[in-house]
Amino acid sequence: NAACSGFVYGLTVGNGLIASGAAARILLIGSEKLSVLLDMEDRSTAVLFGDGAGA
Repeated sequence: NAACSGFVYGLTVGNGLIASGAAARILLIGSEKLSVLLDMEDRSTAVLFGDGAGA
């Protein structure tokens, strides 16, 4: 629930786990599904936001 900053937060946590020796590797997956919240008729905001995922 950190919106756009969630992936960066996850990278920071993952980096801390590796740096402390608590983990040797991490798998970080981030996703957003904003299409269910958008008013697609409002062209001033609908073109700015969308669904996405990255790993």
